[in-house]
Amino acid sequence: MFEYYDENKQLISNTGIGLRIFGTTIFALPQRPLSIRFRSKFGDEELNYPLFPDRENTRFQSIQLRNGGNDYNISYFRDGLATSMIKGQMDIDYQAYKPCVVFINGEFMGIYEIRERLDEDHLAKNHLIDADNIDMLEDSSVVVAGTAQQYERMLSFINNNDLSEDANYQQIIAQIDVDEYLNHMIQRVFIGYQIADYNNKYWRSRESGSRWRWFAHDMEHAFGQIAGDAFFENTLSKVSGQSGNLPEWSVVLFRNLLKNKIFRDEYAQRMAIYLKTLYNPARTTGLADSLKNLLSSQMSRHIFRWNTPASIVQWNNNINFIKDFLNKRPAFVRQHVAGQFGLSDSALVRLEIQGKGKLEAAGVLISDTVFSVHLFKGATLSLQALPDPGSRFIRWEGIDGDSSYVLTDIVSDTVIRVIFEDRSISIIPPLVDKDTILAATASPWYGLEDILILPGARLIVEPGAELLLTDGISFIVQGGLHLNGTADKRILMRSDPSPAARRFYFGQSGFWGSIIAENPSDSVVIRFADIRHGSLGKNRNLHYSTISTFNAPLLITHSTVREGKAPMVARGGSAYIGFSEIYTPVSCNGFVSLYDM
Repeated sequence: MFEYYDENKQLISNTGIGLRIFGTTIFALPQRPLSIRFRSKFGDEELNYPLFPDRENTRFQSIQLRNGGNDYNISYFRDGLATSMIKGQMDIDYQAYKPCVVFINGEFMGIYEIRERLDEDHLAKNHLIDADNIDMLEDSSVVVAGTAQQYERMLSFINNNDLSEDANYQQIIAQIDVDEYLNHMIQRVFIGYQIADYNNKYWRSRESGSRWRWFAHDMEHAFGQIAGDAFFENTLSKVSGQSGNLPEWSVVLFRNLLKNKIFRDEYAQRMAIYLKTLYNPARTTGLADSLKNLLSSQMSRHIFRWNTPASIVQWNNNINFIKDFLNKRPAFVRQHVAGQFGLSDSALVRLEIQGKGKLEAAGVLISDTVFSVHLFKGATLSLQALPDPGSRFIRWEGIDGDSSYVLTDIVSDTVIRVIFEDRSISIIPPLVDKDTILAATASPWYGLEDILILPGARLIVEPGAELLLTDGISFIVQGGLHLNGTADKRILMRSDPSPAARRFYFGQSGFWGSIIAENPSDSVVIRFADIRHGSLGKNRNLHYSTISTFNAPLLITHSTVREGKAPMVARGGSAYIGFSEIYTPVSCNGFVSLYDM
């Protein structure tokens, strides 16, 4: 039997499981890495618990208990440290990390790492996509799931076209998530992950518009040991194929993308900003200390059980080695970027925000009203103004450009200021405690946070109104919700297209949440409405559709539900659907579902 206890020693799970050893090299260590599978034939078909605070997913068909990987006898947390540096800080796919202790038949088996299993189920639950509609590859186009055909066609294009030409570059970034790939390669270079021919895993959904993304995982080969470059070594040169002897397949994409000035400048300036923030030694050494403190209460017992690391003294020395790397690495990375890209280091750029809003500099979100950073001279900096709801972009000061998105060349020390001013907008009230009308004359109406409609109250949307919704927000209907469109004045409910409305929600962006009605005092009525870009509620186990009703009267007529995730589930109550189009990208049971009517 498998038992899982939380940090408060409360029993969370007690079930039969499938158990196997995994890994390519680490499986042979005395402390074996274990893969746990939850299946109905063993017991529970999944573990339903928020294992990882940084993940919205709470349902697991499998987890891994990792034994520190190739860092088992040094610090035991190198991979966990690399993950902690990036989680919640950059758009990148990573393998969540949580240390624990394991007992087998009552015997202490040491410290382990609880990790997600990087498979189709992981992607489906974290990115809200169809697990059966994924291409997943590793290393040199080795197929894990799906097919490599589209990726191979892309590589063929790269090998036969010059990516320094913007038209060719645009062809490629239409196929890869270039921001995520930039982050992936920035992380690898900083931590000294020079073995670019190992531990590559990348994927895409075969849905229209999906692009290739990369996993950051098995990152213990870093921080100056276990084949990781020392703090002074030029990892950038190696992984871009300028030096070293890495195989061609492992460097071809990065090397060719760096031929394009847009990509190269974005890489340089984003790296410069991350060296100030993400990779600041005060932050990274603090993370190392926090992991040391987390493991220290059990490390003596772990060493006694496995005779590795050699001793507590040696373990502390190993951690100090990592901290020395973290303190010294930023200066050398700056030198390597400047040298390879032919840039001067550096110009002091002061970014100022006046009014209500934020900005993105080289793809990095800046919310401080004053932010100073040393950027590379001779490289272009991309800037995106992001007004808060109820605010609008007015102008830039210190640079030319009238648009909210600009490119500016950094040539010397400078001050760049973005100006926002307040504007009047119509905001959907987050609490509806009496009958409320959203008038078409005040449209568009902005949904900035969850809308709770209390029992006895009704939210009424007038014909012709438009609702623009921030990512992840839901309508929680305890009373009533009536979208009262007409044939000539339809209602439009969709994702707010402005950049300020983007939030990372279950691994996606551009999707609001769900219309959720559980035992409401009234009803949900949708007439002559076009509902776009819905997904699911925060309790994804229950509210897994754009429209999720339970014991509720539901009427949908002359309406459309499209361009979102699963469109509808209704359990109990009553439902009438007529003269409507409800579209799901997935052809299977459970995405347009009526139960117990």
